[in-house]
Amino acid sequence: MAEKWTKDESDWRKAALEFTHKNPDLLPPFSQFCKTITSLLADLRNELSEHENIISDNWSCSLIRKAAHKFYLEKTWSKDQFNDILHTLLVQKPTLKAFLLNVLLKDHNDKVAFDRWKNFVSADRIHMSKNFEKVDLCSKEECPEFLHLSRKVDVFVISNIHQFKVFEKQFSDYERKKTSRIIIGFDSEWNSFVMKSRASLLQLALSHSVYLLDLDSLHSQKELVDFIDRIFMSREIVKLGYHFSDDLVQLRARLHDCLGLYRPNSLYCVGKIVEELIRRSSGPTVHIQLDQFVLPVTEKEEEDMKEHTRKVKPTYFVKMSEVSTRSSRQSTKIFTPPQEPKSTKFSEQGLSYICRRVLGKPLNKQEQCSVWDRRPLRTSQIRYAALDAHCIVQIYHRCREWAEKIGVGGMEPFELVPSSYLHSPLPLFWDKPLPPDLFNEKASAEWTATGTNGGGWD
Repeated sequence: MAEKWTKDESDWRKAALEFTHKNPDLLPPFSQFCKTITSLLADLRNELSEHENIISDNWSCSLIRKAAHKFYLEKTWSKDQFNDILHTLLVQKPTLKAFLLNVLLKDHNDKVAFDRWKNFVSADRIHMSKNFEKVDLCSKEECPEFLHLSRKVDVFVISNIHQFKVFEKQFSDYERKKTSRIIIGFDSEWNSFVMKSRASLLQLALSHSVYLLDLDSLHSQKELVDFIDRIFMSREIVKLGYHFSDDLVQLRARLHDCLGLYRPNSLYCVGKIVEELIRRSSGPTVHIQLDQFVLPVTEKEEEDMKEHTRKVKPTYFVKMSEVSTRSSRQSTKIFTPPQEPKSTKFSEQGLSYICRRVLGKPLNKQEQCSVWDRRPLRTSQIRYAALDAHCIVQIYHRCREWAEKIGVGGMEPFELVPSSYLHSPLPLFWDKPLPPDLFNEKASAEWTATGTNGGGWD
């Protein structure tokens, strides 16, 4: 009813006088009521409005200084990555141009960048293709010390409904032909520097292919929501990830009416699988050298991996609200959070660390803090996103070999650990039909059965 009152000021005024019994002079402005109700209902539905998916005023100046620090001094950000951040900031906050120009010229003496951003005009990189095309990720820029995708792995970016329908049909054909349970590696990407973030990309990886679903373009399509529902609620499709509770939160923020993200089944963490195999490999009846599957690292290598992750991950900022706007713009400081106690669990050391120990090379996390909602994605972003999901599949294949070696080859490695139970309460104002007996495990299993007997295009 309150939402209906936002459509007509006279209806709202009449209702306000009737239900609040306030003096007409004490009523808030109609515009304030509309804004408050819209925001409240969005929260109750777990919706995220467009004005919340922006960089906070309190962080904007800090982010400019941080980006410049990463690019000019630490040299851990690429030029494209730096320019993406500046582009996004100026599109959202045009009044920051003077501050940005001051940082570029006075702090870093970059006259070329100063001239470029002085004449800044917002524009897309290039026109996006509507064809369902494979992305060529072969590049001489790849660093040999980091893990990379095999040339045999095809990567596809799916950014419109026509491409998605082709993908969905191919996946359905694959299911029908598959004679064993389907294993999918999944991950998601989102902007880490906005007020309220949400997933912009969902990566689904199979053995020889990775599909990047552009959620910013597809999130309103019913076909996508139905597909994600089916995949995540299915007990026959195994979803592999790494510490994926954050991914689910971000995916729910983007696909707020997708039931499968609130009631997922058959989720397994590869870190837990590796940890269990390490435990079983230490038994008295097992006679293998653990370093056949968990490669040793020197203290220097371990510190280098931690240093790489520290330099590229998001940092915390001094909030401008804590000091005056003028002084904070001149003296914004960057600082990293205090060091956390060293983790004793292998599965909590980070995905890059597990890749180094199990696959031989760590991940290059440089693109982790990219602008993920600007289109089209850069090739280095696509490469990073695809590998983030596919490395999970690579780790799992290695775990299969490991399981056979220690005598549990009759089981899939994911069967050695319990499924991650990450069910979440539905939004209070959930308005979609629910399956019968949703909270009855047996009935829910029958409802989500989709005939996933199927192999083919992987």
